[in-house]
Amino acid sequence: MAQYVGILTAGGDSPGLNAAIRGVAKAAIGAYDMQIIGFRDGFRGLMQDRIVRLTPAELSGILTVGGTILGTSRDKPNKMPIGGETMDMTDVMVDTYHKHNLDVLVCLGGGGTQKNAFQLVQKGLNIVTLPKTIDNDVAMTDLTFGFDTALGIATEAIDRLHSTAHSHHRIIVVEIMGHNAGWLALGAGIAGGADVILIPEIPYDIEVVAEAIRNRQRRGSNFSIVAVSEGALSQEHAKAIAKAREREESGEKKKERKAAKKERKALEAEHQGNTLRVAQQLEELTGLESRMTILGHLQRGGTPSAGDRLLATRLEAAAADFIHDGVYGVMIASRGEGASSAAGGRGRQAQLVPIDHAWVRWRATSASAWATGDAREDRRSSKIALLLQQTCSSTLPVVDPTGLQPVSRNRRRFQPLPQSERGNPHPHARKRLVVEDSECSRPGGRLGHAPLAGHQIPAQGDAARWAQTRSPIRGGRTGPRRPGSHPLHHRPRQDLHRKPLRPQPRTHRKLTRRREGRSAG
Repeated sequence: MAQYVGILTAGGDSPGLNAAIRGVAKAAIGAYDMQIIGFRDGFRGLMQDRIVRLTPAELSGILTVGGTILGTSRDKPNKMPIGGETMDMTDVMVDTYHKHNLDVLVCLGGGGTQKNAFQLVQKGLNIVTLPKTIDNDVAMTDLTFGFDTALGIATEAIDRLHSTAHSHHRIIVVEIMGHNAGWLALGAGIAGGADVILIPEIPYDIEVVAEAIRNRQRRGSNFSIVAVSEGALSQEHAKAIAKAREREESGEKKKERKAAKKERKALEAEHQGNTLRVAQQLEELTGLESRMTILGHLQRGGTPSAGDRLLATRLEAAAADFIHDGVYGVMIASRGEGASSAAGGRGRQAQLVPIDHAWVRWRATSASAWATGDAREDRRSSKIALLLQQTCSSTLPVVDPTGLQPVSRNRRRFQPLPQSERGNPHPHARKRLVVEDSECSRPGGRLGHAPLAGHQIPAQGDAARWAQTRSPIRGGRTGPRRPGSHPLHHRPRQDLHRKPLRPQPRTHRKLTRRREGRSAG
């Protein structure tokens, strides 16, 4: 007997949703002969019984299309706006589920969708969820589809902002999505070469940010790119919200808890427009002209990246297998190169950036090396720190960046050649340069910007003199190279415009015959 599978997309849209819909439907239809029913506009469509039959014809050509063909909404089953009122419509959704004889309902969404789906599980429905969000903050999974595409869009935006910031000698403050998680801003900031990165997990001190930009000015860099996550907080604001939340949780009386909640919401509402304040404060403190760019929903749209298509297809194929095996009440999580089930529940917290995450360590180490003067002046590799570890120890248990040993990039030292290589008589060839770059030997090292560890190259000044004086390809000839004299491009000299002194023999015979014919006529 064929199984009936319902599918819906809820919460904010993201690239890769259509690839996920296509993946689960094709795997379910092709491998297990299941029937797929799509519900339009998330849980509202489930409540209103607005369906679309997903056949192979409906799924054709949607892999590369952004958004979702089913539509989406942020409505919650237990808080559904109906006719100006907020009502609990969970029972109506249960009736729709049974009306279509569904064996399972697949819900694609982020953290909010996972919680809403759990309410349906408590009502006795078979639910399978998949992690979708550009914020990458869903717990118990390595990646969510949508994140890779949004990361690429934000990185490209920072790349483009470099040229205008450099031309006008400005500070460009770019706001990147991410809600209360800093994955998107941190990843795009590192990949795009941002000079300052502000994320929600590490409250910032605007004075420290301004001093970092002034240090760049002293080194001759008259522009800066500041990547700000939309949830980034100043230290003062973070402390105020933390105190309000603590009173809200520990208040003995309901009136006290209600007042603390109201205060917290007011502080969170005040946080809106924080990026604009950051730009204005930096302009006042540094004297550099500042401009703000908010990427906004630009990061949600467009064609999904290859990474998101592969991830969505892999998870959806795994979802079809779990459904066939009767495994319900789980989220299909990405674990390494595979997929596994993760138990659902209301209590799962958002996955934030750990303070000891590798991205944070790379960033802090790079900034430490720059501060000590050992790093090269390179805006792609020498970053200002996640600055703000050293300034927020009062609010978060962070790693002291001063304890990180600075990495000396490209430490150069001359070393005599081994005895077997001393046959070359040229004086400048008796030295070689050994490049030691410890960063190149670990994952994520700057392999594109520095030689591999232990790689031997000629000394910079000596190599040029050696190439001019005794190049093997020129047969040991000395002196500067004449333009066009490279042996690979050499051709015998010939003047193509000079007429031959006499015609070729065959041509001479032809001319003779013509003359003889004319004289005979």
